[in-house]
Amino acid sequence: MTGPQRQKVRVPLDRRRTGRTDANVKDLRDAQVPRKQLDRVFDGYDQRFADQQRQMDELNRAQGSVYSLRDVILNYGEPLDRLERPLSNAGG
Repeated sequence: MTGPQRQKVRVPLDRRRTGRTDANVKDLRDAQVPRKQLDRVFDGYDQRFADQQRQMDELNRAQGSVYSLRDVILNYGEPLDRLERPLSNAGG
């Protein structure tokens, strides 16, 4: 195959490849989310996390001012004791 013949074959192939590449790039660009929109979404997440952390801190402060850590632990222990009593009576 001579140079001009090879060029006649390659030019249409190159155009098809270029067309496919252009189509793929266009699809990728269409699928992208704009940066400003992402920033707004992420700012919303940050605000929501900060609100939740503030609420947890308020609950912890309120709990700490009413009950000591010892009282909280004992509070959790009482239901466990009630659950374990029937098991120990049935086994013993």
